[in-house]
Amino acid sequence: HHSRHQSDLSSVTAVCFDGFLLAWLVPLLTRGDRTIGRQSFDFTSIANDVFAHCERHALPLFVAGGAPSEAEQFVSVVRRRFPAIVVAGICHGYLNDQEVVARVADSGARYVVLGLGSVRQDLVAVDVFRRTRSTVLTCGAFISQTVRTTDGDFYPYLVRRFGGRWLYRVIVEPRVLKRLMLGYVPGVLR
Repeated sequence: HHSRHQSDLSSVTAVCFDGFLLAWLVPLLTRGDRTIGRQSFDFTSIANDVFAHCERHALPLFVAGGAPSEAEQFVSVVRRRFPAIVVAGICHGYLNDQEVVARVADSGARYVVLGLGSVRQDLVAVDVFRRTRSTVLTCGAFISQTVRTTDGDFYPYLVRRFGGRWLYRVIVEPRVLKRLMLGYVPGVLR
């Protein structure tokens, strides 16, 4: 299992950290002296730039993730902000991995947004990239969070302003605390 993940990483071309804690911890844990900034695929970070780029250059986009109907609702939010964006395909995140990869490949998308939850979305991203050579971006719960809001901004202004996204999610979505404690903490301590 572990060796499969190591070989999967050989095809990754860039890694951006979603979350200030990881961006802060990695240099400490690796004894590096470089600063690593937070970049997340959501409307508080790089999503607007990516969608604008796709719209400006007519680059087809595929969106996969969320519960049934959430991906379609998410694309409606994106189209309100970027009316000329070309959407090559949409599917929910409850399909099996091979089906998601096949749908993306068949769509001809150049950009792919996957909101399938970690670690699954990362493994699917590698498979999509290997098969399509598309730009693949993972977005965690961004699709589901976006459709639960009226304006597409899941995090209140003060939470965004002062970097409290993780704390807000722990309060609003208690299952996140369990995932942090059972998944992330042991991973960091390894």
